[in-house]
Amino acid sequence: MTLYSRPHACKISPQMSDLHPDPSPQPLPAIPSLPEEAAAPALDPAAIPPKPATPPQSNPLAKFPSAVRSAHAHFLATGDVSSLDTVVVAVVLDHQPSVARKPEAEPPADSARLIDDLGFDSLALAEIVFFLEDLYKLTITNEELKNVTTMGEIRAFVRSKVAEAAQAPVVAEAPVAGKSPKVGDTIPN
Repeated sequence: MTLYSRPHACKISPQMSDLHPDPSPQPLPAIPSLPEEAAAPALDPAAIPPKPATPPQSNPLAKFPSAVRSAHAHFLATGDVSSLDTVVVAVVLDHQPSVARKPEAEPPADSARLIDDLGFDSLALAEIVFFLEDLYKLTITNEELKNVTTMGEIRAFVRSKVAEAAQAPVVAEAPVAGKSPKVGDTIPN
């Protein structure tokens, strides 16, 4: 390509003119229309189901056997700690790494060590903690969890945290401008 001294002017070599013989734009070819029977059917608004007003609440114990769900409901209704223990053992076994899981008829003994005997690692233990925190509305710190090393200790720990949460006074928040009250909020007089 040879450039002239005038700005924005250039000379096209014969080789380049072969690549683009006609620099004028060509119209695009017409797109054939689809036959009427091939056209997409019209969407009937009445056929679309309405969205639920609120999303359905998922049951965190939905995948567990009915005996575990019943034990959870029984604990919530009565406070029976043996029912709570049933749920905790089921949650622990559900989160147990599959490589360490053994098909047992009996739940692990209270002396079974979570890491050494049952094959848990820190991530699997954290998943158990998150699940139990959500299920029973608890707050469990890493510091508290350091002392939990056996099956019996985790059962006792969850019992004490649930009892502690049940005894904690409920503090009503003062209404904040622009914040809508929620179900269960107390409104001061």
